[in-house]
Amino acid sequence: MIGLILLACIALYLALSVGVIVLVGKWAKKRGRRRWPWCAAAGLVMYLLVAYEQIPTFLIGRYYCATQAGITVYKTPDQWLAENSGPGGAIVWQRTPPQLADNVLNPRLVHSVRRDLMSIIPVNIITQEIRDAYSGEVLVREVAVSTGYDKRGGMGALAFKIWAGNFLCSPGYSSFLAIKKKYREIGKEVDL
Repeated sequence: MIGLILLACIALYLALSVGVIVLVGKWAKKRGRRRWPWCAAAGLVMYLLVAYEQIPTFLIGRYYCATQAGITVYKTPDQWLAENSGPGGAIVWQRTPPQLADNVLNPRLVHSVRRDLMSIIPVNIITQEIRDAYSGEVLVREVAVSTGYDKRGGMGALAFKIWAGNFLCSPGYSSFLAIKKKYREIGKEVDL
């Protein structure tokens, strides 16, 4: 039902835009001016009234995807285990409570997610990290870029602006999940 209302509103706005362009064309002809520049300007204004963020969102989202998205592994699970398996550094594996399973990988390692939102256009940079809780050292970082308004985030009427994005660039996500699984299982073999 909401989709039909949205389509009706879009059709109404398109009809209004065509009407404005026709009126501007008649106005320009009556004044002895060339019609096409005036009609093009009127069409651009009508487009920008509702979709001003579409082109910048696309360009900035693609730019951040090309320059920032990806995974950086500072230490592999084997490297971290070799550095932290001596006296006082060994970890004893224990089951993580279900409510913390996404954030706590084991007693020393935590997983965090940070979302940086741009203020004017709907481009989000999502950073996931695996950190050593004792030293604060970042072991793995994965950066993803998404565009568009969040349909679940309480954005209200902005969530219906489907033309503003809905692009996700996350080239290192599957690698991040594999490394996260390996970090989660460190020390598991000593579980009694």
